Amino acid sequence: MGWTKGKKRGPRQPKPEADSDVAIESKAIEKDRENKWAKREPDERKRTWLAKAGNNWTDTEWRDQSADNILDVPDNVRGWLKDQDLDANWKVRSVFGQEQTRHWNQLMANGWVPLDKDLFPDFQAERDGLVLCVRPQFISAKARKAAAAAARVPIEGREKMLGAGVPGVTGGNHSSAIGFNRINRSVERIEVARDD
Repeated sequence: MGWTKGKKRGPRQPKPEADSDVAIESKAIEKDRENKWAKREPDERKRTWLAKAGNNWTDTEWRDQSADNILDVPDNVRGWLKDQDLDANWKVRSVFGQEQTRHWNQLMANGWVPLDKDLFPDFQAERDGLVLCVRPQFISAKARKAAAAAARVPIEGREKMLGAGVPGVTGGNHSSAIGFNRINRSVERIEVARDD
């Protein structure tokens, strides 16, 4: 015997008769929730701690803050950097308290300089081992160009091997091999937003 078509499965919740009853119930539940953390614990020290901690556990105003950008630069700092034609980036100075001396020296050699703490007293330029560093835009443009060229090198090597043949492999000039040794390219325009 099967389930009757159109009949819902599972337990049914009774529908509230009036909105006022629902509002009264929700207020009672919320009041109970406020006190429930401290009520359950017989130990005085633990009950005091739970009462204080429970103030932070209200679900009415809760939102997930794990995706917040804690490294966001305020508008006044961002505007000043743009006026001075400087590029800013958070750089690693230490990991779990361990100074990254070699990495830090490389950054300094590449033109990155830590933002002085006295320039913006209300802004914390060093957080959890990260330091906000700046350098001129023209150096950053050169660095992006060099990184793009370095990224193309492996692809160009593969293209040469397909066109001229793989070194040490015979038969690469055969007509059946030449018919398949090619790179098909397609070009699509995509819009990439700049971080200016």
